[in-house]
Amino acid sequence: MKLTTTFRSRRAVLISGGISPFQNYSRYLNDLTVFYDCLVSSRYGFQPGDLEVLFAQGGAYPMGGTLRMAKHATRANVRAAIQAAVAASADDDLLVVMTTNHGDAGPPHKLLLWDPPQTLSAKEFGQDLAGRNSDFYFLGVFCHCFGADMFHEVLQNTASGKAVVVAASDSASYSLAPDHAYDAFVYHFVSAARGQTPQDYPADSDTTVTGTLTSRKRSTSPGRWTRPKIIRRLPTMVWAAPRGCGRG
Repeated sequence: MKLTTTFRSRRAVLISGGISPFQNYSRYLNDLTVFYDCLVSSRYGFQPGDLEVLFAQGGAYPMGGTLRMAKHATRANVRAAIQAAVAASADDDLLVVMTTNHGDAGPPHKLLLWDPPQTLSAKEFGQDLAGRNSDFYFLGVFCHCFGADMFHEVLQNTASGKAVVVAASDSASYSLAPDHAYDAFVYHFVSAARGQTPQDYPADSDTTVTGTLTSRKRSTSPGRWTRPKIIRRLPTMVWAAPRGCGRG
């Protein structure tokens, strides 16, 4: 992907299933909110009408300076939202799909949605991407547990050289200490996307606690940045953070 590309239109689908009231930790809504706010900021200029939010049982939530209606995160609604965004995207468009909350290693890998056993499997996600009739640009930000298991389906079903995928982990994703208000990966990813230095939440790899990560600071312990890997000429970066998926 050329970093200088100017997209004709930009769309996004933001998903957090939550499973149930007991497992729908407050950080999942925070994750969607900060990601949404980042997309509609002047830095990126996404239009609210081009964003679809699917969260738990749905409802109205403050996002982007207004009340945003989120749809019920059922399998049918999630697949319909992805399929609609794919169908509407042309060659010079960008489609972003962001996930947070719980995932199942499988096989097959599944994003867990509201009211189990509703799920979105990696294969189903790939099928929805495969329905494309154009070679749009794609960014997948998979912040749910085992999110890296979505990579293969993305790489198989998007245009070569026009997709980037990132994930919180190839195992469990983690909340961010000390208050666990965000997923660790989401917080640092959004901070970087907004060109901001993270405040009060240093990454484990930030050994000098300056709010920046460099190759000399990258450690071999959990919480490490790994070098980008090239799979079918598409860059992949995986970040494993230090705290457990079960923290509320």
